[in-house]
Amino acid sequence: MSPSVETAPPRFPTGSAVAVLREETRDRHEGLHRHPLLAPLVDGDVEAEAYGRLLGCFLAFHRAAERLVLAPADAAFQTFGLERAPRLALIEADLASLAAAGVRVSPEPDGAEAWLPDAPGLAEAVGVLYVLEGSRLGGQGLANTLSRSDDPRIAAATAFLGSRDRAVGPLWRAITAMIETIGADPADRQRVTAAAKATFDALRRWLDTALVAKRSSQG
Repeated sequence: MSPSVETAPPRFPTGSAVAVLREETRDRHEGLHRHPLLAPLVDGDVEAEAYGRLLGCFLAFHRAAERLVLAPADAAFQTFGLERAPRLALIEADLASLAAAGVRVSPEPDGAEAWLPDAPGLAEAVGVLYVLEGSRLGGQGLANTLSRSDDPRIAAATAFLGSRDRAVGPLWRAITAMIETIGADPADRQRVTAAAKATFDALRRWLDTALVAKRSSQG
């Protein structure tokens, strides 16, 4: 059974660590949605090959973040009651579904780790986590849109966006509770926010790299 869809983000009191973090990163978040590779997905008008290319970019970025930042922080996350669910298998399943349906899937690009921000401590890891796991909220709405695509190949490949691995609500509540606890210290709140901003910037630069590669391949 698929988890229930919860696309509306929870509300937090003005001045809470999560509310401040959301406001501080709003421009970067909204700007990312306008990126030439991501905008067609957000608009629900993406072509199958372009969707596969974007999933490959997400896979490379998530894989690098898992290896360098998130997995090393799991023991610390667990002290806050957070049990993560890495999403690599979901992206791989979507890419396999596209390939099986005859969509030409580009090889996973290299080099995403070069764009990730430094994350020397827990606060920085939480900033990275906020960006990557926060995308589950909007992703569910995108998955609903794509599931009604006229292209059945796309409609069948929404495990990643739809967070088919678990219910998003309890996971996000655990993450935001951790952010509030860590963010009670002003210095740690600043470190979380800086890392989240840097992660949005890193993902944008990574997509920029993919866009240049795409244009080069098209001559």
